[in-house]
Amino acid sequence: MKRKIMALSLMTTALLTFTACDANELIALLEEDDETVEAVTGNTDNDIAVSADTDEEADLPKENPDEIEIQSHHKEDLLAIIEDSSDNVEGNVSQSDANWDPDITFSTYDVINKTDVDEDIFKGYKLTMVNFWEPWCGPCVSEMPDLEDLYEDLGSGTGDINIIGVYSTEEDAMDVLKMCGTTYPVLQYVSDFDNLQSGYVPNTVFFDGDGQIVESNIADYDNCLFVGSRSYDEWKQIIKELSK
Repeated sequence: MKRKIMALSLMTTALLTFTACDANELIALLEEDDETVEAVTGNTDNDIAVSADTDEEADLPKENPDEIEIQSHHKEDLLAIIEDSSDNVEGNVSQSDANWDPDITFSTYDVINKTDVDEDIFKGYKLTMVNFWEPWCGPCVSEMPDLEDLYEDLGSGTGDINIIGVYSTEEDAMDVLKMCGTTYPVLQYVSDFDNLQSGYVPNTVFFDGDGQIVESNIADYDNCLFVGSRSYDEWKQIIKELSK
């Protein structure tokens, strides 16, 4: 896993400032004999941007959850900090991956975002609503504008809640999505979803951030399936209850 090192300032030639660097590449640079590291820049995730020998403060963002923020340090101190941070991150990632055991695994295609997706789509969300629908189903189509409004009001996939649609009938599907102004992820149906069906559509199931099916006594069937369409307010109340 790549780690970015964010430097906040650089005041003397004895101090080094790093930004957007891979931790291993930074360590290699710091272990070089030369006291001064020349500036190197690039545009990809593998590129390094390193600066040295300046009296100006770096004009860089102050906060980013995916980055390690480090004040300017002497070479030896910075090396120790980077190595320690890198080791801790790798250990946490390995532990997290080891605990990842979702109730369902699948591989399919998101027709809205035009990208391949799998069960990792549940990661990072407290709750994911998966709504199975078909373009020939009147109740399915009638609730989709409400689902879109709910998706936008919940942060359009940037908050704690995500909404996903799933369909199997290709005919008229894209026309329906366009008509409803759908922007939430919509996946093509695959057989891995068979065990999540009630025999009716629309049919909805919720997953938590660990990929586990959320069970509740407010569900219509099997403690986890919500059968039939609902209004914006009804879905909002269900999401509030399941998010507790």
